[in-house]
Amino acid sequence: MGTFLQDMGIRIAVRRKELGMTQEDLARRVQLTPQTISSAECGKKGLKPENIAKLSTALCCTTDYLMLGRKTNMFPLSSNDYLSTLTERQQFYLRQALEAVTNSFLEGTKET
Repeated sequence: MGTFLQDMGIRIAVRRKELGMTQEDLARRVQLTPQTISSAECGKKGLKPENIAKLSTALCCTTDYLMLGRKTNMFPLSSNDYLSTLTERQQFYLRQALEAVTNSFLEGTKET
């Protein structure tokens, strides 16, 4: 069982880092302690099914991915659900990127 918990912990940690979250950020979002997140990521502690479900929502992935590593339909959330999982800093950078792309597109359409 140790390998299962360790593998799941690695997937939680990798996905959390991909989203630019700290253990504290993730813990706050799923209403767990940072120690619980740390123990889960190290494979030292199993999680209740309801907490795995909360983590999958906060990490914008499926429970299948967290538990088994299956990547099919990994991001089942709608855009609004996904955006609500972003930190304020991530939302700021996303807005900047969207504005840059939009401005570039609009400038390109003026030339043609």
